[in-house]
Amino acid sequence: MSFPYLTAIIFLPLAGAIIIALLRDISPGVIKRLAAIFTFIPVVLSIVVFVLFDRSLGAAGVVQFEESISWIPALNAYYHLGVDGINLPLVVLTAILGFLVVLISWKIDLRPRQYFAWLLLLETSILGVFCSLDLLLFFLFWEIEVIPMYFLISIWGTGRKEYSAIKYVVYTLFGSALMLAGILSLYFTTGSLSMLDMAQSGLAPFRAVIPAVAIFFLLFVGFAVKLPVFPLHTWLPDAHTDAPTAGSVMLAGALIKMGGYGMIRVCVSIFPDIARNYVTIVLVLAVISVLYGAAVTLKQTDVKRLIAYSSISHMGYVLLGVFALTRVGMTGATLQMFSHGFVTGLLFAVAGLLIHNVHELWASLP
Repeated sequence: MSFPYLTAIIFLPLAGAIIIALLRDISPGVIKRLAAIFTFIPVVLSIVVFVLFDRSLGAAGVVQFEESISWIPALNAYYHLGVDGINLPLVVLTAILGFLVVLISWKIDLRPRQYFAWLLLLETSILGVFCSLDLLLFFLFWEIEVIPMYFLISIWGTGRKEYSAIKYVVYTLFGSALMLAGILSLYFTTGSLSMLDMAQSGLAPFRAVIPAVAIFFLLFVGFAVKLPVFPLHTWLPDAHTDAPTAGSVMLAGALIKMGGYGMIRVCVSIFPDIARNYVTIVLVLAVISVLYGAAVTLKQTDVKRLIAYSSISHMGYVLLGVFALTRVGMTGATLQMFSHGFVTGLLFAVAGLLIHNVHELWASLP
């Protein structure tokens, strides 16, 4: 059996979080070094996977580094992981950002044990979403992400941090409830939770429990909240502005990409005909997101809020690319998610360090 690269990449940060949470008699310095080690190894492993990835098979859409183990036989649920040309760049991006946020959090002194444990759990949940090929596993990782992000914003954030954290949770749970309804409808329709099987066979051979159009929009709205798409975007500026720097980096760099990835992997792949029928509505929302986000960005005076609104505009381009429903569009959307995640993550890191240093300088003035 080959080495389980994806399992190691996903769960090494979780192992680090558990070790940090359980070891009571260690100094903050040791906690930070442990967090750095357990996030650096996934970076190395993700680069190894990227190098070993067969580009010729990836161009044909073949999933590689698959791991599939029966998990809940009664539900036909599998622990099924794999990467292709769509999610591999996002896995590499998340691993790199996970290590970066540990480094930029080196001066955190408020409850460092809990802080780094939540940060590592957040990385595991996002990596799990990008690697999962089973809808139940996908949804579990999707939901786990809410917990660490809530605590990171509400405890280590600034400004109206409690309000922003609760608003983020409310929006996310609203989208998740719709998405869960869509996933259950798919399961009761096909008897399967495999994204690959449903993408290959579609829903045509089966009699849907509810209309396929309804299932499509239940899933689409769930992903649109996370992307986010206008008018479901209002949680993003508040969460970005009030989150700690590390939270903003992960939120903009990796977390909102979960919405775009879900649309590609589930909405467009499983419902190509429905996506084609309703593409005009989605493209109108995408254009509004692009123009609205850009226009509001020009009016901002808070640097973190400025970057947040620009992200709404940039994610509108991702939505345009996904629902262009062409190979070039999908490739462009994936490239936009990767480039935006890397550049915007670094922008938030620089903004956070600038704000921190200005406050320190101001505090030191007589």
